[in-house]
Amino acid sequence: MTVKEGINILLIKSGLTQEELAHALGLKSRSAISVPLSRNKGMGMRVETLIRWLDKLDADLVIQPREGEVMDEILLDGEE
Repeated sequence: MTVKEGINILLIKSGLTQEELAHALGLKSRSAISVPLSRNKGMGMRVETLIRWLDKLDADLVIQPREGEVMDEILLDGEE
């Protein structure tokens, strides 16, 4: 799944539009959301930006091991 697909799913589930997300983030327009998502399907987005967006969408970015690997999942939330 791409970042664009993930964000679009979260927007649908939350009932928000890109414009409403932009407003919640203190951004000036919908293009502040649509443009980063359009570049390589959002895959080049800075992790810091993605975490801020996910926070507004009440979601988390989690790194989890692949099958068979022994490791706890890691939550990326921008906190140290």
